[in-house]
Amino acid sequence: MELLKEWGFQALALDDLVARLASADPTPSRHVVLTFDDGCGCFRREAAAVLLELGFTASVFVPVGHIGLTAAWDTPKQACCERLLSWAEIEELSRAGFSFYPHGLTHRRLVELAEEELGRELRDPHSALEARLGKPAQVFCYPYGEASSKVRAAVRSAGYRAACGLEIGLNRRAGHLWDLRRMLVLRTTTLRGFRARATGAFSYYAGIRRFIRGGGRRPNGG
Repeated sequence: MELLKEWGFQALALDDLVARLASADPTPSRHVVLTFDDGCGCFRREAAAVLLELGFTASVFVPVGHIGLTAAWDTPKQACCERLLSWAEIEELSRAGFSFYPHGLTHRRLVELAEEELGRELRDPHSALEARLGKPAQVFCYPYGEASSKVRAAVRSAGYRAACGLEIGLNRRAGHLWDLRRMLVLRTTTLRGFRARATGAFSYYAGIRRFIRGGGRRPNGG
């Protein structure tokens, strides 16, 4: 985060990005949207203070049915052992300027669900977050980054304005609204790799990889 500040970046609110894409307004340069999945307690303990000190906002996607519990959807080997954020902590962070959006109700694979279960995974967390925080929660994040045409249509019907996936790249047009692209930053990401993500160079590299995997179809550079 200190490097982003040093490089002259500002954090754009996710709602602002969605509004700009929907209205075809250009996204200002040197702006990033910072997102965190799952709502682990370490966001409050380690990340929030750093972000606030540097003047950055961020958006957190939470599986509403697991708030205050643990990441029970993971295998024991993968599981985040610590407790997830509680409602009280989410309310505190929301007052501090962070945004919270649904990551499903129980973090299930939406592509495997029947229509009734799918609707519950989308509608219940949406209404719960808005009622508790008194703020719109109209951007969804697909658990595991998995979506299909059926899932995307259900997300729209549930009242969302956009949704995030795990496709690598930049968001430059309204066509990305239902599968917003992101740059995954892992604990193994080097500073060189982080800079490539921040500047967009990594997006070009990912486009080349998609081009190769797609059998020579022209990569989508947006």
